[in-house]
Amino acid sequence: MNLSQSGPWIGFTGLAVLWIYVFSGLFAPWWVVLGLVAVWLVLLVLAIGWTRPRPRTVAVLPFVGSRCGSASCGWGDTRLDWG
Repeated sequence: MNLSQSGPWIGFTGLAVLWIYVFSGLFAPWWVVLGLVAVWLVLLVLAIGWTRPRPRTVAVLPFVGSRCGSASCGWGDTRLDWG
């Protein structure tokens, strides 16, 4: 697989999971959802800026976003009793 051509497509498709962050509002406080959406916006801006100069890095951004979301929601559920 040539990530210099397919990396941005993989990255933008992976960043389409914004709905997972939004639906975390079913158990997480509003300020956590707001923070997750802010993280998603930062990742989107990075993906747009890195499409040409760093296409392989764009493919990694959805994994970073999902890791941030699952870590923060998992930590809040176990430690702060959100669920």
